[in-house]
Amino acid sequence: METLAKIVKEPGTTLTEIFGIGPVVAATVIGWVCDLARFRSKDRFVAYNGTAPIEASSGNNKIHRLSRRGNRQMNHAIHMATVTQISHRRTKGAPTTTARSPRACRTSQRSEL
Repeated sequence: METLAKIVKEPGTTLTEIFGIGPVVAATVIGWVCDLARFRSKDRFVAYNGTAPIEASSGNNKIHRLSRRGNRQMNHAIHMATVTQISHRRTKGAPTTTARSPRACRTSQRSEL
C-alpha cells in the first residue's frame, strides 16, 4: 500500500488530497484516464467513466436514470469515493440532526412522554 501511494504521488497528482480518494482509487482513476487532455470536454469524460445520466422522459415527465455505459471499473472507484464522502459528511461540532428534521422531532416527542 505504501508503494502504491508513492507511485500515485510520483507524477505530481493531487487526486489523493480529495477526501475519500486513497491510493487504490487514485491508481484506478489514473490508470484508466492516463491523460485528461484526451477528453475534449467534461461531457466526454463523464460519458467515458459512466457517470453521465441518461434522459428517460415520457411526455412532460423528465426523468434521468443512471447510465450502464462507460468504464465500469472507473465508475466503481468514483462511486466508492462518493460513498465515503457521504458517510463522513458531518464535521466536528456540527449537530447530527437539525431541529426541523423528522428524526429530531421524534426524539423530542419521546423525551416529553
